This record gives sequence, C-alpha cells and structure tokens, in this order.
Amino acid sequence: MIKLKLDQDALAHITEVRDQKLPQALQNLTRDLIRQGLEQIRNETPVDTGRAQAGWASAQQLTNSETGGLISNATAEGELTEQTTGQSNSLTATNYVPYVPFLEYGTTRLRPFAMIRRALLELRQRVGQLFHLD
Repeated sequence: MIKLKLDQDALAHITEVRDQKLPQALQNLTRDLIRQGLEQIRNETPVDTGRAQAGWASAQQLTNSETGGLISNATAEGELTEQTTGQSNSLTATNYVPYVPFLEYGTTRLRPFAMIRRALLELRQRVGQLFHLD
C-alpha cells in the first residue's frame, strides 16, 4: 500500500496550479496551435491578388493580442474571436474574403486547394502526439 500525505503548502500549490496556471497554459496552447494552423493555411493559399492570404495573415496577427478582434480594410479582412467558458477555450479564425470557399472546395473550373482541411488534419495529428492519443 502507498500512502500519500500532503501538507497545506502542497495543497495550496496544487490549487493554484489547477485554478490559475493550468487555464493559462491551455489558453497559450490554443493560441500557439491556431497560430501554426493559420501560418500553414496562409502559406498554402494560392495568390493572385493576395487578398485571401492577407485575410489569414490579419487573423494570425490577432493571435498575439489578448482578446482577438477584427481587422478589416481594403487589403485584409480577417477576424479572430475567443470564447472562454469554464475549462474550455475556443478560438475561431474567419477570413471574410468572399471567394475563400471556392479556393478551399474548388469549382467546376478550379481544383480545390483544401488548405484549411489539410491544416486542421495536421493540427489534429499534432495534438494527438502532444497528448499521446492514438
């Protein structure tokens, strides 16, 4: 039999980690993952005018801010929204350039680039490796 006894200092430290450090670490991990995903999407987005790529770049810039936000101007239309509820942290990147779905899924005249789906697949694999999920 193993018996473990914790003193008040240890219990206080465990509580601090659970209540303060763990949520912050989760938020940092989420921001790092979306930053990496947006970088990959931006790099794989085809360039004609650069507008679609600029939308992803503007959303990526917002991963450095504490609250996300919206960037919209003549050359870049991107948004990053953050929602934190309890132990859950969610970041959503949106590119408002109207032809991004056509780049992602293709048309009868344009092959699909699938830049978003490929980036999400890679991120899922990376998270699985991080937490040793098979």
